Amino acid sequence: IESIQESEVVKLRSEIHEGSVCKGYDPEMWFASEATVKWSPVAREAIRICHTCPVEAQCLTYALETKEAYGIWGGKTEKERDVMRRRAQALAARRLTA
Repeated sequence: IESIQESEVVKLRSEIHEGSVCKGYDPEMWFASEATVKWSPVAREAIRICHTCPVEAQCLTYALETKEAYGIWGGKTEKERDVMRRRAQALAARRLTA
């Protein structure tokens, strides 16, 4: 049985994808192993497309909140999202100790 949280994630992902620019392109652009290197031609093109998308911010938020491990989401690579998460965690930890 699917949990409520899982169904909400599926719904949100569907809503983001419905309004996205990337839905008109080959998904491999965002998930090809070459796309894990930010400055590869495939990754650069995927990121460029993301920056034209009306749901870029929602896509990135989704990827950060669900800890998407693979692909380019919201114009950010896997490594960039990892850095963003670590920085947010460090900031939250500093706020707790301040």
